[in-house]
Amino acid sequence: MQKHRFHSQKTASLLVAFLCGILVFSPSTSAKTIVDRVVAVVGGKPILQSEIGPSLTQAAIESRIRQALIENDCKKSGLEATEEEVADSIKGVKKQNHLNDAEFSHALFQQGITLEAYKEQLKEQLCKMKLVQSKVKSRVQISEQDVKTLYESTYGLEANDFKVHLYHILFPLSPSSEKMARSALREIQSGKTFFAVAHELERAQKGVLLKDLGFAARGELYPEFEKLAFSVDVGKVAGPLRSPGGWHLLYVSEHAHVEKIPLERVEKELRRQLFEKEVERVFEQYVDELRGATYVEVHHV
Repeated sequence: MQKHRFHSQKTASLLVAFLCGILVFSPSTSAKTIVDRVVAVVGGKPILQSEIGPSLTQAAIESRIRQALIENDCKKSGLEATEEEVADSIKGVKKQNHLNDAEFSHALFQQGITLEAYKEQLKEQLCKMKLVQSKVKSRVQISEQDVKTLYESTYGLEANDFKVHLYHILFPLSPSSEKMARSALREIQSGKTFFAVAHELERAQKGVLLKDLGFAARGELYPEFEKLAFSVDVGKVAGPLRSPGGWHLLYVSEHAHVEKIPLERVEKELRRQLFEKEVERVFEQYVDELRGATYVEVHHV
C-alpha cells in the first residue's frame, strides 16, 4: 500500500513538473510573451494564474485551491449543479427582487459581472449546498446548553434593566447639516423645548424630520445610538450623532421596565443561528479533510 502511494505521488510530481513547463505564449512571431502559467495543481489538475486574476496573493491562491477541492468532490460524488438548477436559481433571484430580464442584466452590469460568471458562482453555491446536505449536515450537533448560552448572552438582562422611548430630529446629510444640528442643540440647552425646536425646523428647513422612534431595548439600536440613548436621563437630549442618513438629535421621553423574552419564543431562531454558524465551521473542516486526502502542490510565482 505504501509502495503504491509512493508511486502515485512520484507520478503526480512528474506530472506537476511537466505542467509547470507549459506556458501560454502570445501568437506574435516577433516576441514570445508569457500570458499564463500554472500556479498550483490539485488532484493532478492545474490551476492557472488567469483563474485567480491580477491579485496573485497567497490567500487568493489558497481560496482557488479550496474551490477546486469542492468542485472535484462534487464531481466525484455526482453532486454537480445542473443547468436546469442554475436556471431555476436565476428565476428565483429575479422573482425575489422583482426584476425582469432587462433589469436583471442591468443589475449584473452595475456589479461588473457577466451572466456566465454569475452562473459559475451559482454552480459553486449549489454544489456547496448539496455537499452540506449529503456530507456535512449530519455532523452538526446543537446542544440544549448551546441554545441556553446564546439565549443568555442575547436576551439576558441586568437587574433593573429598562428600555427607552425615543424621539429624534433627523438632519439629512448636507454641507450644513451638522451645523444645523449643533445650533438646534444650543437652542434646547438655552431653554426651548425639544419639540418646539423640532417643529420650527420642520417648517423652516426642507427635509428636517421629527419622528417618534418608539421604545427600544438594549441590543436593538446601532451601538453608537444605544450608548447615547442609555446614558442620558428622561427629558434630556443626546447628540448630535451622525449616521449614513444624516445627523440626529435624540430625546429620551421615558424609561420602562423590560420583561425578559421567554426562551420558548426565540428558541427556533437561536437554533437556526447556531446551526448556520456550525455548518460553516464543519464545512471548512470537511474541506481541510479533502485537502489532506488530495495531492496538492503550490508553486511560487
